[in-house]
Amino acid sequence: MTPAERYEWCNQEEERLLLGGYVISEWATLMSYEAHTCFTSGADISTIILAASTCETYLQSELGHERMTFADLIDASGLEDDLQFQLHTLRRKRNGWVHPDKVRTSKELGCYSEAYTPELLDDAKHSYSTMLRTLFSFPLV
Repeated sequence: MTPAERYEWCNQEEERLLLGGYVISEWATLMSYEAHTCFTSGADISTIILAASTCETYLQSELGHERMTFADLIDASGLEDDLQFQLHTLRRKRNGWVHPDKVRTSKELGCYSEAYTPELLDDAKHSYSTMLRTLFSFPLV
């Protein structure tokens, strides 16, 4: 995907998911902006990490539980089951990049370019979409 195609995809996802008004903390807003910037720039690993962090920050502020783990926040969120499943999937994807010793396989990457696969782009899209669904899960209308 070109940067222009990525930007257009983000706009379409936002239009599809944004219904009504929302209140989001300044920190979650900043992080979501950075996730958007990472995705449109092709920084897929960063998109995954920031999208998960944005969701975690948002749930902490919505639930008022700053000391809960991300997994516990998801379980306590009261979100639809399919969104909770997507958030747990995003959390595991993020953990795979943030905590590589826990998920490292016997096959090490020969070079950085081997990490950038169509699957990684799909993971970044899924991450960005899950982030938007989470941020837009408690509408004001």
